[in-house]
Amino acid sequence: MRTDTAGVFLGRISKRGDRYIRTLLTHGARSILHAATVARRTGRDIDRLRTWALEVQSRTNHNKAACALANKLARIAWAVWVKHEKYRSTIATVMPAAVPAV
Repeated sequence: MRTDTAGVFLGRISKRGDRYIRTLLTHGARSILHAATVARRTGRDIDRLRTWALEVQSRTNHNKAACALANKLARIAWAVWVKHEKYRSTIATVMPAAVPAV
């Protein structure tokens, strides 16, 4: 069982939800992964979310990483909506190992 920092059970993106929103989240995640890979190759700074996504992608395949990122995006969107706060993106301070070229 996987939990977040508050000890709350974290589920997955189920197929019971809205198919269109799930599709949008997945396409957005794939776009973020692609843009992060390109940014890393060109030497540009990337934020913590993109760094995390690239680390997940280096440990597993691209589709699983995209699904994990889509799940994280859904949680971020929910938190921003409920808390009425703007999303604060911060630049990653430590550059992890380079992602192999595809």
